[in-house]
Amino acid sequence: MSRRRNNGDSGNLDSFLDTLFNVAGILVIIIALTQITAREKVKQINAEEQSAEAVSAGDLAAQQLELQRTERNLRGSQALLDRKRNEAIASGQEVSANRARAGAIRDALNLPSEFVPFSDLEAQAEVLSAEVDAAVQAHTNAAHSLEMVVAIQNRSQLQSELQSMKVQLDANRSRLTDREQVIVQTRKKIDEARLNLAAIEGAKTRNALQAKLRDLEKRERNAREVLTDTELELAKIKTQLAEARLFDGEINVPNPRSAPKGVEALEFWCRNGRVVESTEVTALRQRWVEREFDPWLKANRQRIALIVARGDGKFEVSDVVEFLLKEEWAKPRPVVERTLRNANFELDFEKFPQFTKVTWRNEGVGESEEDLLKADSAFRQRIRELAREKRRWVSFIVFSDSFKVYRKARGLVDLEPKVGNFKLEAGWEPFRFDTVFGFASGVQRRID
Repeated sequence: MSRRRNNGDSGNLDSFLDTLFNVAGILVIIIALTQITAREKVKQINAEEQSAEAVSAGDLAAQQLELQRTERNLRGSQALLDRKRNEAIASGQEVSANRARAGAIRDALNLPSEFVPFSDLEAQAEVLSAEVDAAVQAHTNAAHSLEMVVAIQNRSQLQSELQSMKVQLDANRSRLTDREQVIVQTRKKIDEARLNLAAIEGAKTRNALQAKLRDLEKRERNAREVLTDTELELAKIKTQLAEARLFDGEINVPNPRSAPKGVEALEFWCRNGRVVESTEVTALRQRWVEREFDPWLKANRQRIALIVARGDGKFEVSDVVEFLLKEEWAKPRPVVERTLRNANFELDFEKFPQFTKVTWRNEGVGESEEDLLKADSAFRQRIRELAREKRRWVSFIVFSDSFKVYRKARGLVDLEPKVGNFKLEAGWEPFRFDTVFGFASGVQRRID
C-alpha cells in the first residue's frame, strides 16, 4: 500500500538526503583528520621513543602479532567503509531516481502533492543510517588501530635501528679495545726501549765506574803494601830500640833464685818461646778440686781417718788419699775424673795430692818476644798492676828452649820504675824442656 503525504514529506526526504550526504562528507573529513592525527601521533611517539627503554624480544614479537592483527582489522574496516560508502552512493542515486520517478508520476497524475513509497525508503534509510553509524565506529576503531600500528611500526623501526647502533657500538668498542691493546703494547715497547737505553747508558757509566774503582783498589792495595812495609819496618825499629834499651851495655844473667820465704810471688812460665801466666793452670786445678775431689773427700773422710789411725803414724794423710784415689780410678766407673783440660792445658791427677802433672796442649799460648815489646802487651800490663799493688816478687820458670824470651821479660821487669819506695823484683828457675812439670800439694812446683 501507499499513502499520500503532504508537501512537508518532500521536504523531509530532502533533509534526509542532505543529512546522508553530510554524513558521508563528515566521514571523509574524519578520515582526513584521522590521518593528520595519526601523523602527529607518529611524530610524538618518535619523540617519546628516543628516550624509551628498549623493548624485549618477547614484547616485540607480541607487538608484531598485534600489528598484523590490527592491519587485518584495518583492511577489513577499510573494505567495509568503502562498501558502505558505495552502498550509500547507490542508495542516494536510487533515492534520486525514485524522486525523479515520483515527480514524473506526480506530474502525470497531476497530484496535488508528491507520492513517495515511504515504507521502502524509510526502511532503507534506517538500515543505511545504522550501517553508516557502524562504519563510523569501525573507522574510529580503525583510526585508533592505525595509530597503534604506526606506533608499533615506528617502535619496531626504532628498535631495529637501536639494535643496529648497538651492533655498530660493539664493533667500535671492539676496535677501540684493539687500539688500546696496540697502544699498551706500543707503550711497553717504548718503556723497554727506555730501559734498554738506560741500561746501555748505565752499563757505560758502570763500566767507567768499575774501571775507576779498580784503579782506586789498585792504588789502595799499593798504599796498603807500602803502609804494611812501613809498619813492619817501624815495628822492627821499635823492637830494635826496645832491645837496645833492654840490653844496652853489658848483659848480666842473674843467678837463679826463688821467692823469699813468706813473700807472695806471681809466676810466669817460659816455654815454646812464649811467656804465659800460671794463673790459668792454677784456676783449672782449683776447679777440679772443688767439683771432683772435695765431694769425694767428704764421702771418704771417715775411712781415711780410720786408715791413718790404724797405721799408728806409719801413713801420711796424703799417702792414704793417693792410695784411695788410685783404687777409685781402677773402678769401671769412677766417681772422680782423673784428668781435666781446657784449650791450652791438661792436668793429670794420678799422683794427687803429691803431684799434679801439667801438659801443654796449645804451644801457641802466651806472648812471643815481639808481643812482649808492645806497649799494650798483656805481660807489661800485668807487671804494671803488680807494681801498683806493691807485690814485690815475680817468679819465672824457664825451660831450656825459651831462655831468650825470658831475658826480654826479665828486662821489662827490671825497667819497671819504682812506685814510691817500692821496687818490683824477680827471680827464676831453669828446667829442661823434657822435664815432667807439675804442682805439689801446696801448689808448689815440683819435678819428677
